[in-house]
Amino acid sequence: MVTEYQTDAEVARAFGERLRQFRVSERGASMTQKELAKRTGVSVTAISRLENTGSATMMTVLAVLRVYGRLDALLEVVPDLSAPTPMERLAQKPQRQKAWAPRRSRSDSSTARRERHDSKKRGTADPAAEDPEADGSSS
Repeated sequence: MVTEYQTDAEVARAFGERLRQFRVSERGASMTQKELAKRTGVSVTAISRLENTGSATMMTVLAVLRVYGRLDALLEVVPDLSAPTPMERLAQKPQRQKAWAPRRSRSDSSTARRERHDSKKRGTADPAAEDPEADGSSS
């Protein structure tokens, strides 16, 4: 376990040792330094130095983590400040959208209800009062 009381060299060695353990483990990469060097495109000497002392260039570390399928873990070390925080995401309420439904054809009874409703808005009590021919009688 790494603590804040360890020196940078001690943390680097612990990191190198973990990389070695992962490389040789059957649950991990299960490969030799030579195989890892070939897959990463770096020298066996660079792999050995990384595992023994933790000393390596960032490019070597990235290449090894990429081969191990753990490159994403490195990016999780420092949070992405351009992404909204969980609290900011909650504050951003998405606009609601109406559910789409096909338009239903109106039956005669719903049309009559609509006409009564509209006539109340206009202030007339009976839609037939506006149109004397609507009730079927002629004067």
